[in-house]
Parts: sequence; C-alpha cells; structure tokens
Amino acid sequence: MTSDYWERESGFYDRQWKGSPVSEFDYACTKDMLFRFLEPSMNDKILEIGCGLGTWTELVGSKCRAITAVDVSKEMIRKAKKNVSLKNVKFVVSDFLSFGTKERFNKIFAVRSFEYLDDTKAGLRKVWGMLKPSGRFVIITKSKPCAWEFVYHERWKRSGFRQNKISYTKMRKLLHSVGFVDVKMLPAIIRFPIFRGGNREIPMIPNSVAKYLLAPGFVLRRFQPLIVFAESYAAYATRGES
Repeated sequence: MTSDYWERESGFYDRQWKGSPVSEFDYACTKDMLFRFLEPSMNDKILEIGCGLGTWTELVGSKCRAITAVDVSKEMIRKAKKNVSLKNVKFVVSDFLSFGTKERFNKIFAVRSFEYLDDTKAGLRKVWGMLKPSGRFVIITKSKPCAWEFVYHERWKRSGFRQNKISYTKMRKLLHSVGFVDVKMLPAIIRFPIFRGGNREIPMIPNSVAKYLLAPGFVLRRFQPLIVFAESYAAYATRGES
C-alpha cells in the first residue's frame, strides 16, 4: 500500500486505541501480547516496523537501550515525533522493504503493520537478515479468515485500503521457511465486530455493556487453539543460524 493512503488516513489512528471500551480492550490485549512475547530489556537494540503514531514506540522505547522506528508515512512520523518524548528513538520514513541499514538488532517487532507489505515472505527474509544471532521477531497481525471480512466497507476499497493478511498456519510455515525457529503463536484479540464503539462494525452492542461482554476475551487469549476465532494473532520466532 502506498504512502499516500497513510497520509490521508493518519488522523484515524489517533482514535484507534482509545475513546471507547472496545478500542481500549483491543489496546490492552495487544499491549499484553506484545510485551509477553517481546520482553524488552535495557540491553536491547530494537527495530519497529510500521510505527504509526508512536503508540508502541513510546512503550517499548522506555524499556530498551535504543529503538529505530520505521514508517512509510511522513505524516505518521511527524505525529509520532510529537507523541514520543524519549531520546533513544530514531525515526525513519521508509517503506520497510526499501529500508536499508547496517545495524543489526536484538529484537524486531511489527504491530498490525506487516499485513500491508506487498510481499510477506520478502519482509520475513529481511527481518531475519537484520536480526543478530538468536534475535527475536514478534509480529501481531490480523487473522485470515476472520469475522471482519464480512464488514469490509466499500469506502475502504475506494480509498485504496487493502491488506495482505496471512493465516496463522501459513505464517508459521513462512517463518520456518526463511530460517526462524522456536515459533510460538497465540490469539491477540478475541471478539466479534458487533460493538458501537468499534471501527465501522455492526453496531449491536452499546458501550454501556461492552466492557462486561469483552472481559472474558482477555482470558481466552491464553488458549492457543482459540486462535481460529481471533481478530488478530501474535507470533514469536527466533532467528536460526541456517
């Protein structure tokens, strides 16, 4: 997807993780899974793929030695620089597949951004090559198939919105095929697109009761078999030496 789309849509991401019980639930689930798998430490040099407005850059950057945050959109980076107050952050405007650096990282992560790459396998190969030996890659990405495919809106199609979503079974195979080992996967968000506070969902559930219906979903993410019902899933993998 081109940078033009993200320049136009950057305003939406101000509201993605806040403002309603459902967006706050999505944020809490995603944050919990990111830190469970990434385990950032002050010894780590970390790369973030698709930093957006810097939501995860700020959180992860506060717990590591240095973080490089890459995004294809100049407007996203401009806003991220305002949102992130840390001094150990380096922002780069670039498509990840075109991004070049001689640095090697202890850990690399991508939160809901990898599905926008045109070539998933090429992206995974690049991640593998940018990691130090035994380095860790964590990805949180949207599931395929999932209930959200039934609420896809024509407006998104007209605006140039598209996703290269990968099923968790295919993602596992791709990770192994490029040389990753110790692959683990869990559901990131388990719920249905039926909340009024969500993003263009079927508005069945009002905000007044949403938090009560969402609460069990936070616990259910612990069970790997339930990944088939997930809106998004998290994957952890280690760079092998092959």
